[in-house]
Amino acid sequence: MKRKRLGEVLQERGKISAANLQQLFLEQQGKVIRLGELILERGLADKTSLIGALEEVTRTLYLDCSTVQGPHRNL
Repeated sequence: MKRKRLGEVLQERGKISAANLQQLFLEQQGKVIRLGELILERGLADKTSLIGALEEVTRTLYLDCSTVQGPHRNL
């Protein structure tokens, strides 16, 4: 099964358009910036939507470390 990419997932969820995605790819060329960072900077999707899409793409749950309680040696 082909692994989905971040832009695909956000597009399927109606968070960004194909035109937005193409523009982001153009902006990204020649720069060292991640797609998710550009999406947030441009206000095309909120952080919660982006996190959900990243969870789907990476098949990994997001954990906000600023909310984790426990001994510092474990973090």
